[in-house]
Amino acid sequence: MGEALNKELAMLLKKTEENDRIIASLFQERKLNQTKTPMKIQINYFYKCLYLLNSQKNERHNVIRLSLLPIAPKNVEERVAFIEAKPGHYYSYKQLSQLFTELNDLMEQERPDGRV
Repeated sequence: MGEALNKELAMLLKKTEENDRIIASLFQERKLNQTKTPMKIQINYFYKCLYLLNSQKNERHNVIRLSLLPIAPKNVEERVAFIEAKPGHYYSYKQLSQLFTELNDLMEQERPDGRV
């Protein structure tokens, strides 16, 4: 991966961490009606990271099926479909967090020095 791509991914991952703290706090405080918007933002961050990692244009609804991307978590299409259908559910939040964990692991495998 190129240096510019690494910087963009690093900046995007920092945003996801900040947004994740907001979402976790909302669920902890049981403010479920306020979780949908930050969850939708987090889903968009996931798409951006996934497409950047695969050197694809950052177009969420382009013709590329997620399952055909060479670098992607297992069963990504089904998992993302569930999350998008129920963004305000706690299980969706946990599933999205797990997808980010798996994506981070895949990024580390792609980098010889292990840095993002």
